[in-house]
Amino acid sequence: MSEVKKEQGNHFLSESPIHLSEQDLLNYRHYAEKVRKVIQNNTNNSEPLVIGIYGKWGEGKSSFLNLLNKQIDVFKKDKDDKGIMKYHFNPWRYGTEDEMLVAFFEGLAQKLFLEKESNLKIAGEYIVKSSKYLKSIKLSASAGIPKYLGAKMIFDPSKIFETLGEDLKGEELSLESFKEKIDSALENSNYKVVIFIDDIDRLDKNEIFTLLKIVKLNGNFKNLVYIITMDPDHVARAIKSRYGDNDDDGKLFLEKIINIPVHLPKVEDVDLKNFFEKKLLQTFSSIYSESKYLQEDNDKKQELEEILDNYRITKFNTPREVIRILNSFYIALFSIGDEVHISDLFWIEYIKIKYGSCYEIIKNYNKNHVNLAEYRITSNNIFGDDEVLENGDVFNVVNKLFPNNISLEMDEIELSSSSRILNSKKEKRVNHKDHFDKYFSYHLNNKIIIGDFNSYLDAVIAGKNDEGSNLIKNLIEKYGAQQSLLELELLIDDLQDESKAKLLNSLIDHRGFFDDDIRNIFGRTIKIELIEKVAVVFDSMDKVDKESILIISDKLNYKELSHFARKFKKISFKQELENKILIKVKSLSEENKPFFKFPENVMNKMVMSIWKELEPEEFDNFIEENINSKELVALLIRNFSGYWNGSFFGSLTKENYDFMKSLIDVHLINKTVNKYYNIDLEKININQQDHRDERSIKENVEEFVYHYKKDMDSIDFR
Repeated sequence: MSEVKKEQGNHFLSESPIHLSEQDLLNYRHYAEKVRKVIQNNTNNSEPLVIGIYGKWGEGKSSFLNLLNKQIDVFKKDKDDKGIMKYHFNPWRYGTEDEMLVAFFEGLAQKLFLEKESNLKIAGEYIVKSSKYLKSIKLSASAGIPKYLGAKMIFDPSKIFETLGEDLKGEELSLESFKEKIDSALENSNYKVVIFIDDIDRLDKNEIFTLLKIVKLNGNFKNLVYIITMDPDHVARAIKSRYGDNDDDGKLFLEKIINIPVHLPKVEDVDLKNFFEKKLLQTFSSIYSESKYLQEDNDKKQELEEILDNYRITKFNTPREVIRILNSFYIALFSIGDEVHISDLFWIEYIKIKYGSCYEIIKNYNKNHVNLAEYRITSNNIFGDDEVLENGDVFNVVNKLFPNNISLEMDEIELSSSSRILNSKKEKRVNHKDHFDKYFSYHLNNKIIIGDFNSYLDAVIAGKNDEGSNLIKNLIEKYGAQQSLLELELLIDDLQDESKAKLLNSLIDHRGFFDDDIRNIFGRTIKIELIEKVAVVFDSMDKVDKESILIISDKLNYKELSHFARKFKKISFKQELENKILIKVKSLSEENKPFFKFPENVMNKMVMSIWKELEPEEFDNFIEENINSKELVALLIRNFSGYWNGSFFGSLTKENYDFMKSLIDVHLINKTVNKYYNIDLEKININQQDHRDERSIKENVEEFVYHYKKDMDSIDFR
């Protein structure tokens, strides 16, 4: 593989035409040299000549024209031969046909004025006058200057010339007379004027017609050589309506204009392959440094060589098509080159640019087969029989990407001895489910990491607990707890119930890795969010996995179990979970840590409700025994205040008080508060702040007393 130096600051491959012979990878310069000799060997033939450079879009017409331009020596001649003067006219710059017509003549005249030879200057002067005469005819036909001859009104171009400041007395005013003077001056000059006009097939049909009219009628002066690039079929279609009924009529007219048709030489297969190889290496070296990809044992180099080795299955039509595909490949390679097998990535981009409908089918193909270890896309999935024959190259590419020894219809995948299949996961091949989505959604970060999470899933399902633990720890360190949880949700949705249960149990075992300070909009941490999502998934299963649910419940503390249990809607054994919550709460209280001592646990109110419902007398006794200090009674009240964004407590509203009253003896609470607090109710105004504003613990106690007194109607404050 030859070395290609990276051009500083140049990453995308340019579709612009080449200008130098050393850039000519298609060997057009040899043919351009032959055409140049034809022109220079006929410099003494004064008849106007029109050479058409014919080729399809993207085949390199403009590059050929540039090579021809470089080959023609400006002002250099052998003895008795005329020199060569070049004039480049760009018809794309003009908005209307009239602008194009005038600009052509003015530009040509300006070119002639730059030379010292008198004949060229004379020709230039009359070209300017010819241009003005054409404008005067246009003006006369539209607005004009009237002249009366008897009773008849006419429009006189000579009057317009006078208005324009031209003194043409004694001159015959007609296009023919001007043309004769221009021809005479050019014929007597020492130069042949070569006019280059590129890409007329990109103009609209009216502009094409105007340009051809310039060449054939208005600008066919002596010693002029027109070199025009075009797709002749496209031009014939554009002008056919003016000269007949079908494309053949357009072609016949074109034959009358073009004296010498020069068809671009067929690009030899070896030249196109050489062009492709050099451009591919240029693309690759824009991303990977030479020291990285030129090492003999480097994986990237091997993947690159695989593209080159399989060049034979391509069907590139033009050099420009090569450039477009490689530029698309560059974007993909830059985005995910280290996450995929770059050979597969190239062929996916090849299909995307050349066969868009096929690409869309492949891109969406995996949706119904996400549980297969690998999968196969056959020709029948993408093409009909006729299309397979017409698109042999894409058929070969699809078969390369998705080897035919795997069947989608099989319940279990049989892997052959093919290294392509056996190593499809390790090599990050497109035919493996862990990597497939990367090739199509590489602009989404979460798609790039699916393979990593599938590795964790595989370890869990295989019962490799230690490996699974290391993998999930590394994933969270790499991608963060929130992103990891989102990815795992996507994986869970596509699993069968048995595999789901294994994954859910593993996540509970590893919930500690998800513990961080990030909270969702409900104020819950990522770890609590994980626990609740596990419950939701269990609750959605067709067959309730009671054993797994109860095993998980034993692993959770009372706070976690409360979040877990509250998400179940369908299970018949929910009370068993509630009993487990009570057991854990009582165990905590036996350690002299009443659960309500931690009011930031929003599940405490749920715990109180469960305890009150299942064991009301024991619950009442528990409350009475554990509000034996100023701190504890205040914390109990604070459990019923609003807890906002998981960070601060708001007010104790009337609704909060009413709920508290439904569970706890508020008389007992008020009595205890009075024991430890001296509250002046006259100074309390609980309506002066929004209930979501932060409150101190003392303010919550004051709000309780306010609502209690209001409730008892023992005093009227307002």
